Amino acid sequence: MTNQQKWHAVLERDARFAGDFVYAVSSTRVFCRPTCPSKRPKPENVSFFEDATQAKDAGFRACKRCKPDEMLKPKSPLSPRQEQELKRMNEFKRELRDGKTVLRAGLDAGFGSTRAVYERAPSQLGMTPATYAKGGAKTLIRFGIAPCELGFVLVARTDIGVCSVALGDDEDALQTQLRDEFFAATIERDEPALEPELQLVLDSLDGKTAFPNLALDVRATAFQARVWKELQRIERGEKITYSQLAERIGEPKAVRAVASACARNPVALVHPCHRVVGKDGASRGFRWCIERKKKLLEREA
Repeated sequence: MTNQQKWHAVLERDARFAGDFVYAVSSTRVFCRPTCPSKRPKPENVSFFEDATQAKDAGFRACKRCKPDEMLKPKSPLSPRQEQELKRMNEFKRELRDGKTVLRAGLDAGFGSTRAVYERAPSQLGMTPATYAKGGAKTLIRFGIAPCELGFVLVARTDIGVCSVALGDDEDALQTQLRDEFFAATIERDEPALEPELQLVLDSLDGKTAFPNLALDVRATAFQARVWKELQRIERGEKITYSQLAERIGEPKAVRAVASACARNPVALVHPCHRVVGKDGASRGFRWCIERKKKLLEREA
């Protein structure tokens, strides 16, 4: 994220980025979460840090209202109940995308009432169920497609940032997948507008960067965000297992949940989930084709 995007998240108290960074205020020497309910400071007094440790090292103290220092504490592993909740929410999302009402989708997914859906869904969807059901309504998404050694790469972005990076063998299929995902958005093909983003992705394929450093506009649960952020710490040419990735985020027992987060990665290469392999070193679980994952790893090696 750029500092401008972080500042926008602070102004909006955007819960999607609650665990991605902290902001510190020079006039008070206090640092906060992006979602802190305190009065917003002047932008010239604000600086951003990756986490609470960095902010403390810089001489700031934690806000007593939003308690950002608790971000230092590792969360407990995913319980069976949490895994069941995740499965139910994923089913709910599928039902919404099939065109069902919030009530019908909630009941079919196993929620007891619409109240239960609206109480639990925002933290999982990054928005209210009704907004998610609209499939990106009132959003303009531009996309571009470029050929590469792995077939074709599609990059799509909103006014905020990149919302999709996908790999495939067929341009039409890539477009169809994008329109299915954001079925109510206005979608336009515009290669000139996407040229900078496409070039960054192609540069990463050519080995010029570890991953494309792009401003993003993606929806994620807090857990997915932690996994995707850790993926960007994997160096080019390095491979780790799903269990190692789980350990890196402080959730050693959540291997299956980590694998699920990798499988739902919406931006290929930006979050380099292809660098995560099975215990035996075998390539598996890549949404853009296992053979493509193998080729990526061979190129990077």
